[in-house]
Order: sequence, then structure tokens, then C-alpha cells
Amino acid sequence: MIDPKAMNPTTDNVKTPICVDLDGTLVRSDTLWETILQLLKKHPSSIFSLIMAYFRSGRSGFKSAAVDQLVIDPVTLPYHKDVLDFIHIAKSHGHPILLVTGANERLAHSVANHIGLFDDVIGSQPGSNNTGADKAEELVRRFGDKKFDYMGNSHADLKVWKHSSAAHVVGSQKLVDQAALLCPVANQFPAATESVKKSLVKAIRPHQWVKNVIVFLPAVASHRIFEFQVIGNSILAFIAFSLCASGLYVMNDLLDLTSDRLHKSKSKRPFAAGNLPLSWGVAMCPALLLAAFVICISLPVQYSAVLITYILLTTAYTFYFKSRVLVDVFFLAALYTIRLIAGHEAANLPYSHWLTGFSIFFFLSLALIKRGSELVVLRNSGKLRTDGRGYQTSDVSTICNQGMVAGGLSVLYLAMYVSSPEIHLRYSSPDLLLALCPLLFYWLSRMWLLVDRGWMHHDPVVFALQDIVSYYILSIATIIGLIAIIYP
Repeated sequence: MIDPKAMNPTTDNVKTPICVDLDGTLVRSDTLWETILQLLKKHPSSIFSLIMAYFRSGRSGFKSAAVDQLVIDPVTLPYHKDVLDFIHIAKSHGHPILLVTGANERLAHSVANHIGLFDDVIGSQPGSNNTGADKAEELVRRFGDKKFDYMGNSHADLKVWKHSSAAHVVGSQKLVDQAALLCPVANQFPAATESVKKSLVKAIRPHQWVKNVIVFLPAVASHRIFEFQVIGNSILAFIAFSLCASGLYVMNDLLDLTSDRLHKSKSKRPFAAGNLPLSWGVAMCPALLLAAFVICISLPVQYSAVLITYILLTTAYTFYFKSRVLVDVFFLAALYTIRLIAGHEAANLPYSHWLTGFSIFFFLSLALIKRGSELVVLRNSGKLRTDGRGYQTSDVSTICNQGMVAGGLSVLYLAMYVSSPEIHLRYSSPDLLLALCPLLFYWLSRMWLLVDRGWMHHDPVVFALQDIVSYYILSIATIIGLIAIIYP
């Protein structure tokens, strides 16, 4: 809660300067990590020159070298609304407002110019890293000991609060208590809009793990799901793939911060919203991938090769093919289909060309549903094109037509699969399985109808998990399959 009375005036009606930190305080993020991640996506080779700059000139030289190559757009940063409200009030009361940060001074000036409320900017320069004790020394030199208020968010700021007239704390009660031992605490602001636990769960996206159930399909289709070795390996494959996918989701979120913040729902993702530190994400990604490959030790080596292929395809998609019209949906379909391949390799099961063909076109239709639904939402909101993907909203009809054709081909492959000789060896009444074809065709047609009406607001898999009709169709399909097995 902002307390205007806590903005302490000095004598002779001269208002106390209020010095505001940038990273984690004015913005719910770290501008250095923002710069590094944008450089990694746009100019990957530049990372090597940054490393050399760090060894030559230390942290301040590293920050300067990063800004030399890229000054992030301040419009795209996740600002702390409560802090901005506080600054507006303090400014209206006549307090001088300074942006005092460890970030490079050029970047800080860019942010200050965007906000338009700061009277001065103090930031890091080559040879001078404006953090902790150095920041405190500079502020005491300018204003005197206990002659300024300071707003910060980290334990490094305790060295500044030791010389401040009042503390405005962005963070936990523990940090407030520590600051209170050094100077009066005037205000406290929450550092995030949701709990760390909730943000961590959202970051790894466990609801997306349902896609990895595909690894069980080869075992189910071959009627070997109850064999101990087969089901054991399939479970391990599912866990490994889920951990791997979560690590890649984190990587994708870190590299797509700018575009995610322009999206209505994606802007609420933990890293885009600033509810999790970017440094955590940088650590989470390799940790999750490492955990996946530790599990792979217990699986056939071919499964590890499939997982590595999935990582390479996902990385290529994130860095390059995501912005390529139509190529992106083929990549998405491949990332679904590779889960089926992973299931075969994990359990060492033979392939069915009909089942593989079905999965390719079925998942291509799902990928086109995902892209088509996004275009319909943009079209209905009056936009003409997507951000960074190359599509125009006028492409909706083409995408829908292609998606329905792909869906129809998947139904055709399913009909061929249930008519193949291998199926007749596993089912007592295999002809009953042909009833699955109109069920699948109905489900796909309904999904495309919802896309065209603008009612598909989620990933199609996520939508299906929340759709009662999809559960009815799955239940009917399961009953048909069981009857086909036991009915003579």
C-alpha cells in the first residue's frame, strides 16, 4: 500500500530525493538477462564476444558490450504497476525521482526516456559497476548520508538502505525486516503477482505432458501394454519426454519474451510477466534436460537418439522455422509424430506404416488447428497479420482448407490401418474398428467448425482436455475397441 505521508520532506520545503532501482524493482525482470536472451535469439554468435568482454573488463565491461550490440526496447519490459503508481504520486508531491541502477547507463536512459518521470539517471559504465556498496557511495556523495530514500528489491540493496533516510521495499517480509534494521521502511510492494510455487508449475507446463501419452500408443496398438518390460520402458519414456519437453518449453519462453508480452494470454506466462527470475529459467532448462537423459540410461540407446532429434528439431523451430509460413506447422506435426517413434524405440516394438501415416496427417491437422485458431482471433480483433510469424489474417481460409484435407487423409489412413492384416491377428471382430473412422471425422470436423467460429482459444490438445464432447467420443471409441477384441 502506498503511503504518501511516508515521502519524507527535508527542511526548507526541499523534498527528499527518491532513488529507484531498475531490475526487479521498476521492472519485474532483469534487463541484462533480457539483453543476453534477445542477443542469443537474434545474433547467437555475439555471445562469444560478450564472454571475451567479461574476461577483459569484468561485469561492467560485459554490460557495456551487451548494450553495444543491442539496446532492448523499453516498451516490451514488464513494468511494476505499483512502483509506477508510487513514482507518479511522489512526483506530484515534488520529490526529485532518480533511476539508480546497476544496469548499463545507456539502457537506463532508454527506460527513463520511455517512462518520462525521472529527473536523473545513474547507471553502470565501463570500469564502474553501480551496485551494492558502489551505489551507496555514489548516492552519499551526491546527497549526503541519510539524505535520500531508496527503492530496491534485493539483499545487495541493504548496503544502500544503510545510508538511506527511508526504504521502499519491493519483496518479501524477510527483506523488509532486514531493511528495517538499517532505516525506516516507508512502503512495501509485492515482487510478483503469484506465488513462486504456482509460477514454477506454470513454467514447466505439466498440462502439456498429456501430449507425451502418445509414447504409449505403440504398446497399446500392439496389445503388449501389459507386458512388464514394455509398460516399464513406456513409462520411463513418458517421464523422460515430459522432462525434456518442459526444459524446451522454458527455453522457448525465455527466447520469446518480447512476442509473448504482446499476446493476451501468453503475457501471463511466468517469465514474460516477471513472476520468475530469468536466471532461474536459464538454470531450469539444462537441469530438466539433464534429468531426462539420466532416465534415458535405463532405455535403449535408440530412444536417446530420438530424444536428441526432438531437441534439435525444437531448437531449429524456436530459432528459425517458427517464423516460416506453413513450414512451422509441418515442424509442429513432426514434433508430435516423433513421440510415436519414441514409443516404438523405447519398447522395441515394430512399426506400422499405416499408423505412422495416420499420425503424420492427424497431427498436421492439429497443428493447422492451432495456427488457424490464432489467425481467427487476430482477424476478429481487427489485426491484419501475426507478430513475427509471417501469416496474414486473410490466410484463415487457406489454413482451414489445408487442415481439413489433412484431417480427411488421417481418417483414410485409419481406415487402411484397421483393414490391414496385422489388425486381423489382434482383434476378434476387426471390422467393428471401422466405426472409429466416422467418429474421428466428426471430432475433427467439429474442431474445425469451432475454429471458424472463433471459439477455439487454446491449443487443440488443451481444448480437448476441457471439452466434454471429446471425452464422450473417446469413451465411445474405447468401448468399440474393447468389443472388437472380445466379441467373436
